[in-house]
Amino acid sequence: MLDATTFGGWPEVIASAWSARLVGLLARTIDDGYWVDGEGRSEELAPSLRARLTMDLVTERRTIQISEALRDAGVRHVVFKGAAHAHLFEADPGLRHFDDVDVVIPGADLVRAYEIVTSLGGRRLYPEPRPGFDVRFGKGATFATPNHGAVDVHRMVATGWAGAALERAELFNDLSEVGIAGATLPVFGPLRCALVCAVRAVVGDQHVEARVLRDAVLAWSRPEVDRGELIGLACDVGMGAVLAAAVELATTRLALDDDGVLHPWAMQYRPTRSELVNLAPYTAEHWSYPRQLANQARGIDSFGGTVRFLHAVVLPAKGSGRAPIRQRMRSGMRSLVGK
Repeated sequence: MLDATTFGGWPEVIASAWSARLVGLLARTIDDGYWVDGEGRSEELAPSLRARLTMDLVTERRTIQISEALRDAGVRHVVFKGAAHAHLFEADPGLRHFDDVDVVIPGADLVRAYEIVTSLGGRRLYPEPRPGFDVRFGKGATFATPNHGAVDVHRMVATGWAGAALERAELFNDLSEVGIAGATLPVFGPLRCALVCAVRAVVGDQHVEARVLRDAVLAWSRPEVDRGELIGLACDVGMGAVLAAAVELATTRLALDDDGVLHPWAMQYRPTRSELVNLAPYTAEHWSYPRQLANQARGIDSFGGTVRFLHAVVLPAKGSGRAPIRQRMRSGMRSLVGK
């Protein structure tokens, strides 16, 4: 049983659930009797739950609008995170909240996707560092929308080395669909969706969020996912250490039981030196965006491409909104030497 006083009281519990986008899950645990002092707390939580669900519905409609506009323009895309994961993973989509629209686009269609999002009222927040960078090297771009939401248009689903490695998984060769409010939207197929969710749990942000870990567990627990195949795919694209780290995180943070496949494999997995070097900039104690980019530079398959990448990252064009050149050069050099 849970006791709110352990967390500072019910105002603190509700505020934490709001910021972590876990209001729906909190409501479910109250209804299911997991709190020793939960009687009557559903009414106290109700305004926060209504507000979150309203935001979900607004973002859901925006997701459908953007996906249908991309489809009508012949732009290949996948709806990712947010509404897609709420409807794919949860029996009740209200358990998984979201604020933004996320779509993944092949590099060849990226510019066209930007144009479509802009035509729907989107305003790009940060320009690319140099012309052509996004299509060849970038993760993507974020667009603000008139109703204060955001649309993230991704070329890669993670920054740096991790995003480049996932491209080798040929994500667009395994697609599926999800139905949302009468619309049918494209999503990653079950196996690659599970890999992407596991990668996000490890390299998505400096501090791992519970809902992101939950996405990963629900994704690889789907009956359509063969966990042995998932291990094979991760190792084939050089992401074995990332999958093992995701399983270990989920086991410790979410108190998961041994599933007989992923857990024993992850516990005995020994990452290579190269994997440790690539993972280091994504771990909380060593998190470094410049080093993530430096690792990406090392993986570019041509000298000319590496030069163009570093030129754009260290010496972005004027007006691109980046930090001063001297500061970026210092950060870039420290990252290249691993400091």
